[in-house]
Amino acid sequence: MKKTLLFSAALLLAASTVSATVPEGNLYLEGLNGVTAHEESNLFVLGDRDDDDIDEGLWRWSIGNVEVTETTGTLTVAGPDGFSLGFDSDNEFGITNNLTNLQGMLYLAEGGPAINYDLKAGEYIVYLSVFEDLDGDRGRDTWMIQFVAQNKEDDESFYLIGFNGIESPSAASRFVKNVVEEDGETSIMYTLPKYYISECPDGFTVMDEGNGITYGLSADFAAMAPEVTDESPMAFLAADGENVVSKLTPGYYDVNFTPTGAINIISFLLCEDQTANNELDYYLVGLNGVTGLDDANKFTRNVDSYEYEDEDTGEMISETTISYTLTTEIKDNCQLTIVSADEKVTYGYNSDMEAYMPNLISGDAGFAMLATNGPAINCELNPGKYTINFSLTTESTGMISIMSAEDGAVGEISVDVDTTPVYYNLQGQRVKNPAKGIYIEKRGAKVTKVVR
Repeated sequence: MKKTLLFSAALLLAASTVSATVPEGNLYLEGLNGVTAHEESNLFVLGDRDDDDIDEGLWRWSIGNVEVTETTGTLTVAGPDGFSLGFDSDNEFGITNNLTNLQGMLYLAEGGPAINYDLKAGEYIVYLSVFEDLDGDRGRDTWMIQFVAQNKEDDESFYLIGFNGIESPSAASRFVKNVVEEDGETSIMYTLPKYYISECPDGFTVMDEGNGITYGLSADFAAMAPEVTDESPMAFLAADGENVVSKLTPGYYDVNFTPTGAINIISFLLCEDQTANNELDYYLVGLNGVTGLDDANKFTRNVDSYEYEDEDTGEMISETTISYTLTTEIKDNCQLTIVSADEKVTYGYNSDMEAYMPNLISGDAGFAMLATNGPAINCELNPGKYTINFSLTTESTGMISIMSAEDGAVGEISVDVDTTPVYYNLQGQRVKNPAKGIYIEKRGAKVTKVVR
């Protein structure tokens, strides 16, 4: 499954490589800053497609270095032979026609009305993508547009690749940038606090996705530090080096990566506290302006057991899930994170899911996916009493839902029972035809765990 909307080398759209349902010609962004002419500056450029893209029917375009000067207006996507994309008012997540910095992604439909935008002035990358309806089960293709603001001071994004089955850049393995002041000098260090390390069969690397560089074992230091072990938990990395063998004992580590140029250092410090993440106490931070750990915003931990019959063997299978609940008043719009009592673990928005859902919880879409160290979750809800639930799907990912609890109806909201359900597995991946097991079901704005 595609985790991001970042593109590789730019390729112009070629008619010989485009299927019948994708426009055979150039696509342009019309209306932004009042520009309606078709020029190179507003031309979408097609990104490379790999085998997974082809199997999923995924196409992706982008426009880089888009400067927003007129901060409000309307826009559309225009193509050949009168092809036009506007807002999809029938999108399955109930997203409204208002492209903002809080809601930076919208669903599009052919012939839809112009998109309303209200953005801060600055530089953006604009992404356009489509999932073709290859099986005909959706009734139409799914188009999306996204505006991503660019932070010139943080162009590098480093990821730890190889541990825990992670083979490509993932929000759950993204290093956090830290500025370290020591003895009057400033240095940059990237960290993964309390990162759970288990198997690493093929060794690990560090990827700088923004610059397309992979760092592996430095040949100059291979004789001195050929692998990472409990006795020698450090390695020297260089661009295009070999995968580093890990013989670390499974557990929680503070992983530190220091990019210094030709030689880069990674170290693994075993955490003193080896308590599993789903056994920690958690607090909701950011709600109603509360920025610290407040007992009023402390979650209650719940343990639930499920039992179901294996369809093949008839054996009864037991599953235990752990979730956290908080019922509280929400007074105004806010940005939320979930922080452990020791402040070592923080869950925010899972940017891997940005192609499927925006970073926004609202009355129409009260659900978001989580990842460690992710950005704060944007929340736009009417003032009132709500029940907030979150649970972990892996050590580094999870989900959160916020549902009205007014009139004593804790956890219940009004939804259309005929709304087609959408299913996710416990890794947050969308599943078309769920088999037996435990899944996350999203039906309209209602999110529940189901056993099949």
